[in-house]
Amino acid sequence: MNYARFPQLDLNECRTLLIWANERDLEPQHLHMQAGFEDTTVCWLIERGTVTLTGPEGVVSSGAGNWLFPGRVHAEQQFSARARILSIRFVLTHRGGEPLFLRPYSRVLPSSKEPALEKAGRRLSRYLAPWSATESLVVGRSRIPLDQNFFIEAAFYQWIAAYIQVQHRMGEIMQIPRQGDARVRQALTRLEQIPFQDGFSEAELAQECGLSVNQLHRLFKRETGESPFQYYDRLRLERARHALCETGMQVKEIAYELGFSSSPHFTNWFKKRQGEGPRIFRNRGEGRV
Repeated sequence: MNYARFPQLDLNECRTLLIWANERDLEPQHLHMQAGFEDTTVCWLIERGTVTLTGPEGVVSSGAGNWLFPGRVHAEQQFSARARILSIRFVLTHRGGEPLFLRPYSRVLPSSKEPALEKAGRRLSRYLAPWSATESLVVGRSRIPLDQNFFIEAAFYQWIAAYIQVQHRMGEIMQIPRQGDARVRQALTRLEQIPFQDGFSEAELAQECGLSVNQLHRLFKRETGESPFQYYDRLRLERARHALCETGMQVKEIAYELGFSSSPHFTNWFKKRQGEGPRIFRNRGEGRV
């Protein structure tokens, strides 16, 4: 590996979030569906059967023994009957939400060319397997014992490292955002650490960053295009969508985890931002593969 090609980037400048990693026979309801890959990174190792993605880029197909890396698009996915995959879904962005890799189109890669990636993916899946009953890695990591959480996180970082190396070898270029105001980066990091149940105060955030509220608003919007509250609200919506699509948690549980006082309050908030209620969004089933 030629590390001279790797951009220098502080780990704290990245945002990573493991949504799931599992190895399974695909459920019948997930064989043929519409799926969105814009907000999260998805990697499928096809172990049995085939998959076809049909989207803006045309048709991309893959069979057993290959990795499929869907691009950042909305597409129709069609798996063959009895398909089996190793599926890993995660978030990998810069602070502020810009993707590390643009992923403009889907790619297929023989697994034999990158054995370290498969090894890292299977290791991560094994660590998560005992805790699949929690049905949530996005809002339910507190339900997993602390030592196991550290094992999971270590395996996840090994996966991310292997994934980045593979993307470089495939010619994907890591996007490096311009260096902005250090106080805005501090605010971004803090916003991503605040538990949703706690909520947040813009006045307290501004004080932590050594700014007035007005200064924080002006600098934050100049750097991100959003106010601190809008950014926080978007993170919460992202978390809500993940929890609805990728866990079996009840709507009232999700509402509580995200800091809402009641299910109706959460439902109204979600519908205003997503254009449909949480149950309708969940029943459409996007994102579960």
